[in-house]
Amino acid sequence: MKKINFFPVLLISAVTVLIFLSGSLTELFELNKYCEWWQVWRLITGHFTHWGAEHLFYDLGMFTVLGLICVNINRKAFYILIFVIPFISSLIILNFSGITCYRGLSGIDTGLFTFLSLELIRRFIKNKKYIPAGTAVLAVTMLLLKTCYEASTGNMIFVSEGFTLCISAHLTGIVCGFFIQTLKNFINIYPSKIIK
Repeated sequence: MKKINFFPVLLISAVTVLIFLSGSLTELFELNKYCEWWQVWRLITGHFTHWGAEHLFYDLGMFTVLGLICVNINRKAFYILIFVIPFISSLIILNFSGITCYRGLSGIDTGLFTFLSLELIRRFIKNKKYIPAGTAVLAVTMLLLKTCYEASTGNMIFVSEGFTLCISAHLTGIVCGFFIQTLKNFINIYPSKIIK
């Protein structure tokens, strides 16, 4: 069995908490429609900033759990997801949404959840374990229902703090998780052997 890799997720989590604890770092890193054109880091770093403690708690909790599993199942896919999702989401937010300022890991969380669920479905079916595969299908279905509910009502299920929901980040996460999972064999992203 391969040694479990905690470092990347714990480092990202620690940096996320540090950014949250510093108001000036949060302002420097948040995604903002009115920032200068040369502040391109915000396309990625805005996703590691948060509006409040409750927002941070839910986002970082999910990121830590999903991140630790995903980085150990498929490290290359994990790194691709944590950079591609923020980049694409940010471009969509800046160009097609009415949101002027974005913060949060939820788009990345959604992508990791989608990727992991589809990976588990694939592995369970390959090993003829249909009940666990059905459970993973149910998990993806629940994520899609949650996202549809949030998109149709504008209400968040887990966080009650007063900020505007950015459903495009969640949708981008779902689409990226699906495509990275589907295309991983074509772009040379081979999984490790921790979970068979």
